[in-house]
Amino acid sequence: MHDALIHSPYPRQKSQGNAVTALRMQNLLLESGLDVAIHERGDAPMHARCLIALNARKSAREIFDFHHRQPESAIVSLLTGTDVNHPEMEDLSSATIKALRLSTSVVSLHDGFTHRIPEDLLGKTKVIYPSVQLPSGFSHCPVEPKKVMIAGNYRVEKNPTLMMSAVRKLAELPLDFHAYGAGGDYQEHLDQTAAECSNFYFHGVQDHGVVLKEMQSMHALLNTSTEEGGANAICEAVAIGLPVLASRIDGNIGMLGSDYEGFFTSGDLQSLTDLLTRMDRDEAFYQTLKRQVAARARCFSYQYEAEQWAALVRKMIA
Repeated sequence: MHDALIHSPYPRQKSQGNAVTALRMQNLLLESGLDVAIHERGDAPMHARCLIALNARKSAREIFDFHHRQPESAIVSLLTGTDVNHPEMEDLSSATIKALRLSTSVVSLHDGFTHRIPEDLLGKTKVIYPSVQLPSGFSHCPVEPKKVMIAGNYRVEKNPTLMMSAVRKLAELPLDFHAYGAGGDYQEHLDQTAAECSNFYFHGVQDHGVVLKEMQSMHALLNTSTEEGGANAICEAVAIGLPVLASRIDGNIGMLGSDYEGFFTSGDLQSLTDLLTRMDRDEAFYQTLKRQVAARARCFSYQYEAEQWAALVRKMIA
């Protein structure tokens, strides 16, 4: 019998967030000396002393089935952004809430979601930040002219329209904006902005290693999301030492800390352009963001995440 079984609702071959998380967690737990396997939707039932279910809502059926097969085994449910931002979190009779109540422990990716978790679940909820592993020697070395990165696949929750409006409004500022990721429904708008604005470059989908390398030379990472679970690009930026400018929403506050000074009012163009302008012109403010990001970096270290998960699993199977 395995020590732990990691259930991912997505196939291994896809580069979906849960699948990537499952492989990272398997590696860190194996390195901690635990016997761990990955289970996916559709796989034959497997036995383990502890189930780790990624995405509580989409894994609810597996949580119920696992508990029915092995009522004596522990269950850990990992809350993602798609869990806490879904209407089922407000419905106390939903499958998501039932699965969380059945779980022995609940893990949140950061502390920004605490107010969205039912009070009766808070006592068994633990925060474990996702980690980033960077190539050796990676560090923040910004270059001139100053460059701002936007990274992610462009959909309505990412609010790319606000970002492009800021690009146009700040055409006279010595800042270049570099956008990476799949354009989706915004492809035409992104291409048009790149054609009309000399300060905007749309690079489309690039290899992850290329984006990471480019991140080192940027002046800041920009996140304009109106809804976010915990952006991987923010984890990477913090690990590198790159300041982040982000909308003041739960997911971003949870990642960067409530006292972080690089937030702007979500959806507010004036607030965003004021922040970008201040970052460009106020060196003392920029260095404050650098210090705050450096102080936050430990949260996203691989060693720290490994220690936290190993300790939790050992507690669950003791």
